[in-house]
This record gives sequence, structure tokens and C-alpha cells, in this order.
Amino acid sequence: MNSALKIAFHRIEAAKQQLQSAIDPFTDDERHWKSSSESWSMVQVAEHLYNAEVGIYRFLRKSLTSDLHEKITFRSRLKSLFLRVMLRSSYKIKVPPIKEIMPQDRPDLNALRQRWLDLRLQYQQLLEEFPEEKVDKLIFKHPRAGMLSINQTLRFMADHITHHLHQIERIQQHSTFRKVKGLDRVQ
Repeated sequence: MNSALKIAFHRIEAAKQQLQSAIDPFTDDERHWKSSSESWSMVQVAEHLYNAEVGIYRFLRKSLTSDLHEKITFRSRLKSLFLRVMLRSSYKIKVPPIKEIMPQDRPDLNALRQRWLDLRLQYQQLLEEFPEEKVDKLIFKHPRAGMLSINQTLRFMADHITHHLHQIERIQQHSTFRKVKGLDRVQ
């Protein structure tokens, strides 16, 4: 595996571990708690991230069969940088209206963990086999940022998880969630 891809892959794994550590201490009911019917629970956030990664994986697999890839451009670098800045902030970003990345009403966390582990193994194989001549090519189309290289795509995946960690923190800090947990008792 290309060393830059290996580093990027490990960043994704580290971000995923942070996500799991943020969710693990809670009961199943707490993990599925939502502040409103339109908001997501912690497990729904995790499933959204998994669903997004499935979509990216499928796009990459399909894209690798094509030889019609452009080289990274100044514009693509700029869009990727803007995406990174937005995702690293705590700014709320509206989810693109893509049905495949939306979570179920009450996903099973254990099943999700297993599916995500299986997907990680598929990503590892894809990255080990990734053609060196395509590393500097635009290979994935992000719904907002446009075409990204494989390195930009992997950075997006890690930043995407980190961005949603802010959302999980907001869920955990919500006054109603804190009441459920007994965290807002007056000392």
C-alpha cells in the first residue's frame, strides 16, 4: 500500500475509534436517544458515517475500472481544502439529500460494528491494490466538493467522522439527554 494511503487509512481508523469511544459508555436506550423526531441519535450518526463510506467504496471500485481520470487541479485542491475546513469546524452542515446515506430509525449497533469491520477489510484490500498511477488523479465525486483524489477522499472520510463527533458531543450535552442521564443535578 502506498505510504500516504496507509497514513490516511490509519487516520480514518483513529477517528472511528474516537467515535466508538464516544458512544460505548452509554446504554442502548441512551445511544438511541434523539432530541426531536427530526434529529439523529448517536447510533444513527454512526450508521450515516458507515453508509457514506459504503457509497464511497462503491464509487471508488467503479471508478477504478475507468482510465478517464483527470489530474488533480488547483480548483480541486481548493474545493477539498474548503471541505476540510468546514468539516473540522463545529459548523452544522446539511446532509446532502442522498437516500443511501440516511440512517434507519433504530439501527442495531452490534450489527453496524460488524458491517463496518467488514467494510474496513474491503477498504484495506482496495488501498493495497490501488494503482500508483491513479494516486494523483481525481477519482471520487463528492456531492458538494466535486472530484477528489484518493488522498483527498480518505482525508474527507476521517474529517467526516471527526465532524460528526461534534454532533455526538451536542447530543450528549443536550439538556434533555443530561436529565435522562442524571448529569444536570445540582451539586
